[in-house]
Amino acid sequence: MRQRRGTISARLVDADEGHLTTMEAQTAIRSRLPEHVGVVYKMGRSRSWTGNLLGVEVQLKGVDSAVLEVLAEDVKERLAQLPGVSDVDTSLEDGDEEIRVLVDREQALGYGLSPRQVATTISTALGVRRTTSFKAPEREIGVIVQLEEADRVNLEQLKNTSFESRDDTRVQLAALADFSYAQAPRSLQREDRQQTLNVFANTASRNAAYQLNPQVEQMMQTVALPPGYSWQFGQAARWDAQDTDGSNYTLLFAMLLIYLIMASLFESLVHPFTIMFAIPFSLIGVAAALWSLDVPFDPNAMLGMLILFGIVVNNGIVLIDHINQYRREGMSRHEAILKGGQNRMRPMGLSTPALVAAGVNPESDAPRVAHGIWHGRGLLSALGSHRTRRRQRPGDLDDPDPGVGADDLLVA
Repeated sequence: MRQRRGTISARLVDADEGHLTTMEAQTAIRSRLPEHVGVVYKMGRSRSWTGNLLGVEVQLKGVDSAVLEVLAEDVKERLAQLPGVSDVDTSLEDGDEEIRVLVDREQALGYGLSPRQVATTISTALGVRRTTSFKAPEREIGVIVQLEEADRVNLEQLKNTSFESRDDTRVQLAALADFSYAQAPRSLQREDRQQTLNVFANTASRNAAYQLNPQVEQMMQTVALPPGYSWQFGQAARWDAQDTDGSNYTLLFAMLLIYLIMASLFESLVHPFTIMFAIPFSLIGVAAALWSLDVPFDPNAMLGMLILFGIVVNNGIVLIDHINQYRREGMSRHEAILKGGQNRMRPMGLSTPALVAAGVNPESDAPRVAHGIWHGRGLLSALGSHRTRRRQRPGDLDDPDPGVGADDLLVA
């Protein structure tokens, strides 16, 4: 028996006005839906406020649509068994039931009628025609002109529709065409000259989707794909992978550039290593922030790490320069390190709350209701720098130098 579908769309308010995330709103709506025999409710694809699709998606590619349909059903059943997924569906849409009118071209031309004239007459009789489009502030809306339902013709009236032939006689449409009920063809998309079919599922968060990708890849290795058929992750996942690869190269280049700048600044190859040795300690705060707050390590979090490296290196430069000043005054290495670390402990401790509150805290508190893309960047910058400064304490030094004042606070 043919299934029918209905769609209800709801537009959420802006993030600063709402108090529920998209997933929380979906859960609340799902709990209020009535239960009926044979009725299945599925939520649409979740999107971030940037328009990117959330969840996991598998794209199948091949030459035969029938084979793709069979593979999609197999992948759909396997994907539904993975933990943390919901609303598993495919991009294959069932066509609506329609009336097909097959015009006898030769007979129509014998009466002086073209297929276009017949199609235009049928469209007018059904009373539905798209005329123009209306440009709204957010999107473009099609304008359709149609007759009242009582004024539209039914199938029997459509068969009796008459045309004027070239010899001024009237000919009925039933004499020129055959009528039949049929189901409209299913819609398939094409990419790289191949037919594609997507299988997708929603997840509770972006981080959950990142964690599911390895399981999906392992699952797809067990699917027997015929020759000429392949699979790949959805477009959003491929874009994220490209951004991550680019961020990795950027991270390596940034560390190399930081080392070269510091080597030229101190005229030494040892001091840059001493300063950059503090960077691994910041990764402790990074790992703790990602794990405890369930934040995905996406390209924006990688950008937060670049900012964090700059903060860590800046503190290290000031600290090493301060120690070198004591060395030039004749202090021993051990004494200069203890004295310099003791003097710099208070400026670093005072500048940490200022950095977190005024610099990166607004980003770390970005509205996660709208999947704020800056949340990870601000969070890693704040917690990573805090952890690094805790590790840079010189030890059990109880008597800080009273001579440290406003100048040190400024350079910090």
